[in-house]
Amino acid sequence: MAIRRKEHALVTKSNDLVEARYDLTLTEQRVILYMVSMIEPNDEDFKTYRITVSEFVKIIGIDDKSAYNQIRQVTENLISNILRIYQPETNSYLSVAWLSSSKYFAGDGYVELRFDPGLKPYLLGMKQRFTSYTLAAVARLNSVYSIRIYELLKQYQKIGVRTFT
Repeated sequence: MAIRRKEHALVTKSNDLVEARYDLTLTEQRVILYMVSMIEPNDEDFKTYRITVSEFVKIIGIDDKSAYNQIRQVTENLISNILRIYQPETNSYLSVAWLSSSKYFAGDGYVELRFDPGLKPYLLGMKQRFTSYTLAAVARLNSVYSIRIYELLKQYQKIGVRTFT
């Protein structure tokens, strides 16, 4: 799987997920977006997503030597990092982790990651209330805030109006 090809892959999230509350580092955000771009439009369930260390280095733009330590740290953080998604139909918040599992194959140079099943309605089978953009559109952004603002603006691109308070 070539990174160049993956940059043109689509990132598609429900609008509720775009507006969710979470705190990720830039590296963690890039890994999540890369994983989301690996989801196929017809997927009915999450797969185990494999990211090689060489892909990881290209995704986050780090030195090869520190990649092995960083990939382990980032994937462990994503298992414990909780996001809160507002559910307007029940006026409630869902708290869920990004990943349900992470398996690091040190000798083989790759990691296998799996999204938490609680994220299924926000990443799979969406017919309405979702936002899509290419991975390349945010690949060069150097701040989690610029990525978040891009997503929020992209969400309302067709409407033309978005008010922030």
